[in-house]
Amino acid sequence: MFTALPAIAVLAVMGTVLAIGHRDSVAGDRRQEAAQLGMAAALNARRFLDDQFSILAAVAASPVVRATDLERMRPFLVDVARNGRFTANLGFVNREGQAVVSASRPPGSPPIDLSDRAYVQGALAGKPMVSDVLIGRGRNRPIIAFGYPTRAASGARNGMLAGSLALDQFDAALKRLLYAPGGAETILDGADNVIAGPRPVEGLQPAPKGYPLAIMRRRRTGVLAGIETDRGTRLLAFARVEGTSWLVVVDRDRDDVIGPLDDALWLEIGALALLAGVGVLLTLATARRLDRLDRRRDEALTEQRSIAVILQRSLLPDLPDPPGLTVHADYVPAHGAMSVGGDWYDVVEMGDGRVALSVGDVAGHGLAAAAVMGQLRSAVRSMALGCAAPVEALTQLDRFTSTLPGRPLATVVYAVLEPSGRLRYAAAGHPPPLLVRADGSTAFLQDGRSPLLGVEPVEPRPEGSVELAPGDTLIIYTDGLVERPGDTIDDGLAALARQAGGRARDLAQLTKSLLATVSEPRRDDAAILCVRFEGQPSSVAS
Repeated sequence: MFTALPAIAVLAVMGTVLAIGHRDSVAGDRRQEAAQLGMAAALNARRFLDDQFSILAAVAASPVVRATDLERMRPFLVDVARNGRFTANLGFVNREGQAVVSASRPPGSPPIDLSDRAYVQGALAGKPMVSDVLIGRGRNRPIIAFGYPTRAASGARNGMLAGSLALDQFDAALKRLLYAPGGAETILDGADNVIAGPRPVEGLQPAPKGYPLAIMRRRRTGVLAGIETDRGTRLLAFARVEGTSWLVVVDRDRDDVIGPLDDALWLEIGALALLAGVGVLLTLATARRLDRLDRRRDEALTEQRSIAVILQRSLLPDLPDPPGLTVHADYVPAHGAMSVGGDWYDVVEMGDGRVALSVGDVAGHGLAAAAVMGQLRSAVRSMALGCAAPVEALTQLDRFTSTLPGRPLATVVYAVLEPSGRLRYAAAGHPPPLLVRADGSTAFLQDGRSPLLGVEPVEPRPEGSVELAPGDTLIIYTDGLVERPGDTIDDGLAALARQAGGRARDLAQLTKSLLATVSEPRRDDAAILCVRFEGQPSSVAS
């Protein structure tokens, strides 16, 4: 009996080590889930900001702003403010930083000097800006302000648009995008004032006591457990909103998240001590436990991947139903947990019968690539609403890319399809679109090609054109659809043409069959946009 004691002791120690490892593994999964909530909230906040900039971009492209017609500009801005989101004010600021037109002030009011505002200085330098919490100089209440640079018809900068929301209205609008189960979300500006929080924000409100703000701002994203605040011991997941000094914090009770694991650990160790004398049973129990751990880890990875897909798809648009066209688009992520990527597609009706089509790919994966993707897609959409031609759109988009932090690299195809079937297109570093004629023949559109965005400015960029006949199908895609391990890119393009050619198929079926050719495991995400020219109004599959 005594000779068995060492073996029993070894088994007990091994069981205890496995129990601790199990606890640490599950705790790590809980922290990862919290981190995902923080990143999702930061992405949604960035999407909200991009939507505001898209509105200002459309206003900046209007004739009265480009002509700097101050007399006609005020009634135009009043109408936009009445029907838009800038409920506090919408105005025009000249190059000297003077607010010379305001939707909320009567005509003939003296200019207000805003030249000392940081968001005004940045916008006048050519970069879209959002402010920290400010006290408005018109109505003396807390606001969040947006600045967007404007240009005259000649292309020279003529000032900026300044749109603002009252802080309480901004808080309510932003919270519609945010939801963290079991946690309270708080968004802080660069001065650590609360922009949005679990309770309504009505004035200048400092960050909750106990938040280690210096650590969170230095790390930019992550999770901190065991933080003592006036609400008790907390688990804080945090993420920086890309392109701003804003910080999103998801605040959860540490005892609710990690505490049950500690209790379970002590119970498990006690059970292992009782079972230590039965070596065979303990060995079997340990084997079963390892199997459960593997299953739980696989389930956690599957759940994280599902969150990644939902997050990516939330950043992609719902497609319209343009007359005379049938459109269908889809996206598949790369293999791996939280593999959010930088692929996007979009279809925009330009208001004059023309339709703008775009597909792009930002280099890299993860939160940063997804944030840049959202900014570029919003910029392309604003250019389409401004009726930009392909060459003009890519030139402006290249300039916009150069203003983003880190000068990200991206490829894009931008095309404009006219009601007659004439397609004008330009591609920056992107795989060539594929045209499938009604008779099943295929051809890649090789004209209008230029280097990718973010390298060196290319002006002017070339443009191509082609005539579409009824029944013709245009396929625009990202490189994840044609890149395969062991094959060249030419092999992938040839395989795409073979798969897409032949008899006409329903676009949803065609898209599904093309995405099914992507090899597993997928090393890159893939987006595809299929557009069939019908020559008459049709329904849209999406």
